[in-house]
Amino acid sequence: MAKRLKNLDFTLLFCFFAINSIGLLNLYSLRFSSWNPSLVFFKKQLVWSFLGLFIAFVVFLQDYKTVKHLSYVVHGLVVVLLLITLFKGTYIKGAKRWFSLFGFRFQPSEFAKISLIMSLSLYFSSTTEGPRLRNLVESFFMFAVPFVIIVKQPDLGTALVLFFIYFAYIVFSGYSWKTVATIVLVLLIAIPISWKFLKPYQKARILSFINPERDPLGRGYHMIQSKIAIGSGGLLGKGFKGATQMGLGFIPERHTDFAFSVFLEEWGFLGGLFLYLLFYTMLCRMYVISLKARDGYGRYLAFGIFILFASQVVVNTFMCMGLLPVVGIPLPLISYGGSSTITSYISLGLLQNIYSRRFMF
Repeated sequence: MAKRLKNLDFTLLFCFFAINSIGLLNLYSLRFSSWNPSLVFFKKQLVWSFLGLFIAFVVFLQDYKTVKHLSYVVHGLVVVLLLITLFKGTYIKGAKRWFSLFGFRFQPSEFAKISLIMSLSLYFSSTTEGPRLRNLVESFFMFAVPFVIIVKQPDLGTALVLFFIYFAYIVFSGYSWKTVATIVLVLLIAIPISWKFLKPYQKARILSFINPERDPLGRGYHMIQSKIAIGSGGLLGKGFKGATQMGLGFIPERHTDFAFSVFLEEWGFLGGLFLYLLFYTMLCRMYVISLKARDGYGRYLAFGIFILFASQVVVNTFMCMGLLPVVGIPLPLISYGGSSTITSYISLGLLQNIYSRRFMF
């Protein structure tokens, strides 16, 4: 035990906890807004962070080979929870993504991200015959089942992250660039076809991304206000408690999807650059852990977690800056959310588990 603690990746730990602390500070600043002058989100997120730390430690104590043998079971249970949520879940803002149990409300789609990573890691690490069409088809169904359910909720943001994970696994598994190019071509052809299956509000979000001014008080409001807040932060920001766009309640979803906009208004371009540096260093350590893993499963597992965090960081921050449509993806450890925070800490426990056992056979 002591030896394994000495073998922790302390750079990853530092970046992880530094980002988590910044997220908590960001939520604390909401108490100075006219919209929600209380500490309710800060207190809840603090509880989720401590609970996540406990779960991460429990995950760290196990040999990740134990996790390996449970991968398909965990993924199956999460799919069942997704189905239950689809039919019996709680509606919030027009989406049925939340499931209540014993008075606690959680989002199974967040756990689908890590369960998909676990199952795909087991599948591809167990394949000894090399990349084949059969593997492509079988792994596609592992991805497609939760993907379709999540799209039906609807939760386009999480579905998009699942797609990024699956596509990254196809590339990482050694499929030829010809195969990858064919998949991309099929997707490009499918885009105009899938348009008619999108819900009206999803179409409106995409159109508002192309031209936010077409509906400045409706669908384009989120993106316009986010960009105004970021621009008003300037180089150094307005300082802690000094964000006027946040303080007056102009930034929508300021504690979840647009928490990054609040941070940039308070701490400016340099603050955002520092946060990006922390994320970049953390992502680099995740990728290094995938390279140093002692077996195929650990390598795939760490790689999947790397893609999970990278895709969420890029999509959320680009969304806040108006470079991507608004799709509702949380910024890891910054955005408020119990399910998202617990998933991040589970990922931390798995990564440290893999890294600390890299020399053990």
